[in-house]
Amino acid sequence: MPIYVFKCKKHGKTEMFLNVPTSQECPTCNSVMDRDYTAEHAGLPPFKSYVTNAFTPRMVEINSVEDQRKWEKKTGYVRVS
Repeated sequence: MPIYVFKCKKHGKTEMFLNVPTSQECPTCNSVMDRDYTAEHAGLPPFKSYVTNAFTPRMVEINSVEDQRKWEKKTGYVRVS
């Protein structure tokens, strides 16, 4: 489910909402908040763990980007997709 980020025009307070109507009011001062698109897209998508035998003949579980980079550096293989 997407997260929508809104920023108050008056005092810059940021609020996050899961389900969002067309306009949002600041809970502090009740002024109309602007949607902050840069804050919404600043985060990276979450990493999904996967199991592969591309790095070694046996199956290896990759749980993070750091694990993937470690195996890529060790074997010289770079995962594209």
